[in-house]
Amino acid sequence: MLEVDDIRLVDGYTVHGDDTSDSTFYIFPNGPAFARTPDGGLQLRFIEYEQLRLEGEDTFGGFVVFSADLAIPAETEAAIKAKLQEEVTRKYAGREAPQVTLAPINWAKGSVTLLLEDGGALVEKKHGAAIPSLYNTNVACFALELTDIGTAVFKNTLSTGANSAITVIYNLEYFGRLPKMHAWGEWHAEKFYSFFQSVDYEENTWSEDSYTEVVESSRYNSEVQTIGGDFVDNPNLTAEENAKIQSEIRTAIQSMLAEQVERNLLTAAAEVDPNVKSLYDEQDFENIQRTISSTQIANVRVDLTESKATLISKHPQGQLPSITTLKDAEGNALKWEDYYTKISADEFFKDKRVNVRVNAPFENLPIHTVAVSMTYPFGPQPKTDSETFTSADDVWEFESLVHDGKRDVTYTYTVNYENSAFSFTSEEFTESGDEVVINVDDLGVLSVDIAADGIDFARVPRTSVELRYDGATPVVKTLNLTAEAPNAQVREVIKEARTTPVTYKVTYSLDDGRDVTGTPGTIDVGQTTLSVRDPFGAPRTITFRALGDLANEIASVTIDATYTDPGNDYTQKKTAVLSADMPFLEWAFPVFDDTAGSVTYSGFISRKDGTTEPFGPTTTTDSIIAVGEIVADKLDVTIMTNLVDWTKVKVVLVALAYLDETNAVRERKDFTFDAPAATPPVWTIPLKDPAKTDFTSTITFFLMDGTRKVVGPTTETGTTIFPELPA
Repeated sequence: MLEVDDIRLVDGYTVHGDDTSDSTFYIFPNGPAFARTPDGGLQLRFIEYEQLRLEGEDTFGGFVVFSADLAIPAETEAAIKAKLQEEVTRKYAGREAPQVTLAPINWAKGSVTLLLEDGGALVEKKHGAAIPSLYNTNVACFALELTDIGTAVFKNTLSTGANSAITVIYNLEYFGRLPKMHAWGEWHAEKFYSFFQSVDYEENTWSEDSYTEVVESSRYNSEVQTIGGDFVDNPNLTAEENAKIQSEIRTAIQSMLAEQVERNLLTAAAEVDPNVKSLYDEQDFENIQRTISSTQIANVRVDLTESKATLISKHPQGQLPSITTLKDAEGNALKWEDYYTKISADEFFKDKRVNVRVNAPFENLPIHTVAVSMTYPFGPQPKTDSETFTSADDVWEFESLVHDGKRDVTYTYTVNYENSAFSFTSEEFTESGDEVVINVDDLGVLSVDIAADGIDFARVPRTSVELRYDGATPVVKTLNLTAEAPNAQVREVIKEARTTPVTYKVTYSLDDGRDVTGTPGTIDVGQTTLSVRDPFGAPRTITFRALGDLANEIASVTIDATYTDPGNDYTQKKTAVLSADMPFLEWAFPVFDDTAGSVTYSGFISRKDGTTEPFGPTTTTDSIIAVGEIVADKLDVTIMTNLVDWTKVKVVLVALAYLDETNAVRERKDFTFDAPAATPPVWTIPLKDPAKTDFTSTITFFLMDGTRKVVGPTTETGTTIFPELPA
């Protein structure tokens, strides 16, 4: 497919490369020109009326009919191809270079207009092809009836000077591959530990021993995380839609990076024991020097790349040249008089003229010829004429005298197929206008081009497309799209004009061996292309958030989660561990439908006192899942030792207990005092039931004489306890 960012300018023409082939190129035409006949002449006729023709308040002075196209001269195309071959040869230096292929641009749709208005100063009536051929040179036909001023202007500019007064504007759309989008995330961590020790120990016989020791140590920790990307906006989306997609991509990168970082966390180096006594006592070392260093480095990088095909607009436009500046196929200058006629308007408008063309890519269809037979059935001398078409560029003009103002013609066409004795003849049609266009669907051929649009073939190795046409000659075809063959086409003779839609069903074969069926669709009459999208939509993001006292009570919360989409037989699993260092985690994964599916999760809470508490399983469709200890309120109990007679009491033991069986809350805490507390201790209890605030206390007094006294257990309803030795 044409690659949008692989672009070069060769001999003044814009040339694009292909996304899969180094030797395939696409040349864009520079601007419109007069369509040529086989001998190099122009498809043009200018007629001037001998006397002005009046119709109501309108005045007509002449008539011009012509065809425009976007042809590239053969010699120019050959020169460009030679230079592209040089480029490919340089690229394959030292190797055999492939031969350059010039591929046609895949025009999807388009229109063509003139920079002139009906009823203006120059043109009274305008007739023309609103849609160009979209094949070969994109021929478009026009017929203009001119005002008296317009006749003079067109006659002068077509016969003299450099350019005429005719400006043609093409509005075309083609399929192209956008530049690759690249998103990335990096994490760099470094831990450094250094230890230095020097010991000088001297044993003296006649004086005191001497001992000198120097110890130095240092640590350094560093973590750096960076997330970025080179994003490519889709020209067919709004700025807000592009921004949303980029945000979702950044979220996915953040999640991928977090998973990688979790597996690459560094552990701190152990401290070095500075004790070297055994070295100088047992091994008799007197001078000891130790230098130890430890450096740990961890780097994590995640990358995401994607390229997408889309429709892109082009608007070739320009003035058509004057006739006298052009030459025919043999290099002879064209003459104005060969294209100019002056006639009586009365006689001219007794004629019926109809331009006929076949809007179909003959070279890409099993069609040999299309024979059109047209009849003007009125008057004493009805006229019938026929023409055989072999190209989308062929244009035939049927002409007949008009009788009694009747301007309708009838026509039929016969399609002769390649390597077939069968031919298809249409019903008889009536046409009152000046143009007949026979399209692909009219030719008795089922023509469908299928292209993969953004399918990730790593996750979807094969995509099967079943096409069904239920006409008089039914057609059922199954085609496979793969990384090696992302495009397919159907060309079947159906022996009738196509009048009903084509239905299709897409089956995606995933890399895990499962098959997923997409939503059935139809290809309407008039459509000849089908883009098959990736089955996975935007990623689904689930956020896990830990609740509770992560600083003092809860060591970690472990979660096992499973996303299930039964309709698509699709499952994703995730295990996460939340703590004070990582209180939340985002889990992003691709889904078929972001409105379908649910998450079932379970796990356990690990407390810092060594106990665990399981939870779940719970099923939810929420995107935020809160787990841990959900606290509705808390109770703070203060212990005051002001009333204790410390002359009699050696130690006071205060045992507190809180029990809420309904909510499975059991809390116990012992406090020991052997002197007045400078700061009264506070016992904090998380409450799941705010109305349940009573607790029990048991106070044991250990006396100076070795005896003890116990008060309680006592049910307490206040928030302050005053231990006091009973009499």
